[in-house]
Amino acid sequence: HHIMQGRFPYAETIDTFTNEQKLLSLGSYADILPHWQRVFPDLGVLFYDDLSADRLGFIEGVMGFLGLENDIREEQLDFRTNDKNLKKVKYGADWPVMPRLSEDLRVRLTEHYRDSVTLLSEMTGRDLQHWVTARG
Repeated sequence: HHIMQGRFPYAETIDTFTNEQKLLSLGSYADILPHWQRVFPDLGVLFYDDLSADRLGFIEGVMGFLGLENDIREEQLDFRTNDKNLKKVKYGADWPVMPRLSEDLRVRLTEHYRDSVTLLSEMTGRDLQHWVTARG
């Protein structure tokens, strides 16, 4: 996102461990969640994992949480917002490949967020350890 917006230079491989633009601190959801729960006591915590696994089930859950009848059909969910946004961004059109995290940075981020993810798991009652499990 920050590369597309020109805040960071393009690189095929992202290997910088930095809190510029609050890249690290905004990823510590366990630190942020209590604030929003105080502001919105009935806050629903949603996970992208669930959206990826079952888009319609996710939407039905959101609508149910809001007390609304779901009138959204599966075929209406077949879109990708970021594809549309790529046409509007300053950068990205000339990239040879989409930037990827280096394996070293992936390991460092996993270690950095491990305690926060464990706390978020406890706070939400969800097993999120796959977020901090090393991937190949």
